[in-house]
Amino acid sequence: METQFGLHLIKLEHIKPAQVTTLAAAREQIANEIKAQRGKDLTFQLANQAYEGIIQAGSLDKYAAEAAAPVQTTGYFTQSNLPAPLAGPPALAKTIFALKKGELSSLLEINDGYTILYVDEVKEPQVPPLAEVRARVEKDFLDEQAQAKARDAAVALLAQAKKEGSLGAGAEKTKSQIRETPFFTRSQQATSGLPAPVAAQGLKLSTASPYPAEIAENGTTFYVLHFKESNPAGEDVFAGRKEPLRKMLTQEKQMQVMGSWLAYLQSRATITTDKKFLE
Repeated sequence: METQFGLHLIKLEHIKPAQVTTLAAAREQIANEIKAQRGKDLTFQLANQAYEGIIQAGSLDKYAAEAAAPVQTTGYFTQSNLPAPLAGPPALAKTIFALKKGELSSLLEINDGYTILYVDEVKEPQVPPLAEVRARVEKDFLDEQAQAKARDAAVALLAQAKKEGSLGAGAEKTKSQIRETPFFTRSQQATSGLPAPVAAQGLKLSTASPYPAEIAENGTTFYVLHFKESNPAGEDVFAGRKEPLRKMLTQEKQMQVMGSWLAYLQSRATITTDKKFLE
């Protein structure tokens, strides 16, 4: 199997056959699931009755007074920070914020059941006075400028190293510090001391291509990578893995042949669409 870390051999040690649970063992679970479903159905019916009552009463306040139903009021909240009682599916926030002032929502499903919302007031986004945010704005600006300069310096160093044919010569001219990793493998990238995406990019380099096309990035940190040398596995290691590797390569070749065969069949196939299944 191939992953972002390389090729892996997986050994299947045990298969547990599928089995049917006896009624006696599953009775309690079945009963709980039926109760939960009945409770959800009843909750929906009550919520739907409340919605119809609000429509008939003419407003949420009138219905609450007539039915003595409690109404919860929230403060102002943002789309990215909904109140805890309104926790629900990701699309819920978008539905809520599509409502305008004075609008009543339909029945909305939340984690704890259902809710009906009435938008009492909408506070439009406001630009705070500069005096209140000056310190933060200045810090963000300086951080952004520093990050841009760091990236430009890394790009310049990579170009200089390629031109000089030496990372050391390029680093000396730009007064940059060079750090060297120990030998590491695809399955032990953490030993490099580099973030996983950066280490994975470094493993793509070789003697023939010692520099990457672009600098590596991880957050606000930039890396200029250079391939120094590799440490090939010894013959004794290869001898112990020869047979598993042979089987793996054979399976991979079989999959390639199967994929080519399926692609050939698809290229010669005639596909028809029955419109009645699309209606």
